[in-house]
Amino acid sequence: MLFSRPAPRAAPGPPPHRTARLRRGASAAGWLAALCLWLGLAWPAQALDRVVLQLQWDHQFQFAGYYAAQWQGYYREAGIEVEIRSAFGPDAPIRSPPAEIAAGRAQFGVSNAGVLLALSEGAPISILASIFQQSGTRGWYRPDIQITTPADLLKLRIGRVRGASLLDVELRALLVAEGLDPRSIKTVEVEPARLWDAFLAGEFDLLFGYSLTVPWEAKERGVGELRTVRPSDYGVAFYGDSLIADARLVADNPDLARRFRDASLRGWQYALEHRREIAERIARDLPRIRPLVDPLGYNLAQTEGVTELTLHPLVQVGHTNPGRWVRMRDHLVQAGVTPRPAPVEAALFDPEGERRRAQTQRQRWLTIGVSVAGFGLAGALIVTGLLRHTVARRTSELRQSEARLRAILDHSPESIFVVRVTPDGDYVYQMGNPATSLLSGASEAQMRGRSMRDFLPPEMVRMNFPHYDRCVATGEPVQFDYTRRHPHGSQERETILVPLKDLAGRVIQIVGNSRDVTGRKEREAILRQAQKMEAVGQLTGGLAHDFNNLLTVIVGGIEGIRRAPQDSERIARYAGLVLEAAQRGAKLTQQLLAFSRRQALQPKVIDVNALLTDFQPLMARAAGEAVELCVAPAFEPACVRLDPSQFESAILNLVVNARDAMPNGGSVTIEVQRVDLRAGNVAKADPGPYVVVSVTDTGEGMPADVLERVFEPFFTTKEVGKGTGLGLSQVYGFVRQSGGQVRLDSVVARGTRVRLYLPAETEARPEAERPAAAQAEGGHETILLVEDHAEVRAMAEGILAELGYRVVLARTAVEGLDILMAGEPVDLLFTDVVMPGGMSGLELAAEARRLRPDLAILATSGHLGEREEGARDVAAPILPKPYDRADLARAVRRAIDERRAPSKPAAAAE
Repeated sequence: MLFSRPAPRAAPGPPPHRTARLRRGASAAGWLAALCLWLGLAWPAQALDRVVLQLQWDHQFQFAGYYAAQWQGYYREAGIEVEIRSAFGPDAPIRSPPAEIAAGRAQFGVSNAGVLLALSEGAPISILASIFQQSGTRGWYRPDIQITTPADLLKLRIGRVRGASLLDVELRALLVAEGLDPRSIKTVEVEPARLWDAFLAGEFDLLFGYSLTVPWEAKERGVGELRTVRPSDYGVAFYGDSLIADARLVADNPDLARRFRDASLRGWQYALEHRREIAERIARDLPRIRPLVDPLGYNLAQTEGVTELTLHPLVQVGHTNPGRWVRMRDHLVQAGVTPRPAPVEAALFDPEGERRRAQTQRQRWLTIGVSVAGFGLAGALIVTGLLRHTVARRTSELRQSEARLRAILDHSPESIFVVRVTPDGDYVYQMGNPATSLLSGASEAQMRGRSMRDFLPPEMVRMNFPHYDRCVATGEPVQFDYTRRHPHGSQERETILVPLKDLAGRVIQIVGNSRDVTGRKEREAILRQAQKMEAVGQLTGGLAHDFNNLLTVIVGGIEGIRRAPQDSERIARYAGLVLEAAQRGAKLTQQLLAFSRRQALQPKVIDVNALLTDFQPLMARAAGEAVELCVAPAFEPACVRLDPSQFESAILNLVVNARDAMPNGGSVTIEVQRVDLRAGNVAKADPGPYVVVSVTDTGEGMPADVLERVFEPFFTTKEVGKGTGLGLSQVYGFVRQSGGQVRLDSVVARGTRVRLYLPAETEARPEAERPAAAQAEGGHETILLVEDHAEVRAMAEGILAELGYRVVLARTAVEGLDILMAGEPVDLLFTDVVMPGGMSGLELAAEARRLRPDLAILATSGHLGEREEGARDVAAPILPKPYDRADLARAVRRAIDERRAPSKPAAAAE
């Protein structure tokens, strides 16, 4: 052919000995490549762990979270294949989850208080999570039966379903808690199929059943109105449904238990947020062993009950309080239900601990994998070309990313910089953007590698370096504001410091970001001033309204007395109205002082657990019969320093507000916990130990616009005449004055939770109650009365004279001091605190104490403000205004008697 080329010569091949060597190398490389491919692709495709979840009843919305985890694929994502098994089957009337787990026929289950009975009998059970924060067990009875106290239950016949005897466990615990013998109850066992026929036939009076099933079954049978008795009304607060597991599985495979728990809780979160969707699918896709006439209506009816029992969304799904499980165990032991105490502490699953162990295990396997991969290093030669290409591509991408980042930093108006922390605690500038140079007044070249002390103004070093020191000491990000002054004025700046650590955990660098917030601060100041003016306007309007009403009663009453001074009956009636109006005015003033944090408190160390337990009957009466009140004390002592009477008033305010938010009834849960707050956990709260008192209701909730104003004085959403608008503002003021913080969360149609964060007394013990004061009486001592207000002075002089005291008068503190210096014999100095003339009552008290160390002193004031500390300094008890004859008589007698007995500490007047 014209254009044909000669055939190319074959390239010379390698020598025979090299050919064999290359063939063996290629084979080894192939095996190593196959090993790497297996390590990378075969491991993720692990077989699913197959487990059984045993329910404690038939398929229904009560177990919605587990179905949701199945249907949404959460179990499969966790590497688990789950069979969800009904409690009813051909092999047994009712399968018990603890029994099925103990027998090895199930790995997980759903149970309530029965798990404690199983634990006490030695069953291998672990408690993974508490799903229902409240027990659904109730006692149901007809309206014609009267139950006013727990003792009435002993007169009734109690119906119980055969095979479900654990339903009356809480009944027995209730009776023991009330000092009654549970063996005295009369029980009637009936078959499940005859339950309602026996109830309608009057074979028993009260049925202990489940709140998710009894109302629907009663409605289907046309039973009519039923009333309930709840053990939690008497302090027996049990958890409801809880997720349990085989303890042997948890010990051998804690990672599986953790994965199952986490997937189940995800399922519960989904089910509670998509209740109708899950209820419809349960009714459609899950056949029941015990069929229903209307499965969709039945499951939809359970959605509200399940939401109430989980306290969603106010309480995190699966929240578990170990102390509450211990109290449940103790209730069962006292009731004689369990033969021995259940080892509940050891049975509680610690998910965080298992996560840490699982992470350690993964790291161990990763180390093994890396070691195996090391043997295949020779095989990496096969993919060298690919790696080079990948490295080149990634290098190009990184350069582009670096260029973009540099462009952003160079044009950012915020100062962004990096400093190095030296071993001697100095800070050396390493790099920054142009905004940093403008802020410091030096170029990048002048700053780099130098100590920041060398180029920053001394004022900035003084203001900012303590925050750098704190960042290094704590190893946590630090945010602070400071004012930068310059020749043209000043600038408000906000700075954030983020520490970078080495492998040993030492802070070696700090990344800083500083920005100008002057405009924002000015706008915030304008807004705060406007809000203050609006609040003052609302406050003065509310005060004028309430005090004008009170003054109307007072003026009208006094005029009525003056018109008929001889009519004793008329005088008594009008005097009662005037006194009542004056007392309401005094209460209103105290509420305002509480809101402003200026009330005179009488703090002492108390155990919140004991106080709430003693206070529970009064709270229950205030909540009413339609509201279920549950008090859950902390497992450990919860000591705080505060005024117990004001604390009781604050809690009672919250309970009454919760009751008013539930016109159709509901539940209020008061829970006490001890927590250790870190910086930033709760805004404006100092780090340290706190006692948290949470008051949670299932009421109507509050929209966002109401939440913004809920602590404002005189703001109320109640009808006219049903609230002053000072309840929550009083709670807020009292807690803040006691050194704590208040947080309020609310969801419309779900309820409200108020949390009081109170500083804990770590080593203190509750102070013993003072013995009650003896009946007040007069005396013959001499009292120096110092009061600038003429009417108050005349009134006090008259009362003291009636009590038999000799009274010496002074209009100012200076006059009182002159009398003391003149040598006038005086047994008690009774002085107002706030007075004109350049000398206050506390200054007079301090000078009197210096002149006459044994002189008894009693101070009085309507508003102490910051002077309360001064009163403690001079050991002067405070008698708050307004006071009546009895108050004054007790305070004077106590002040004189305690001064005569120096071994007794001076105390605040009541």
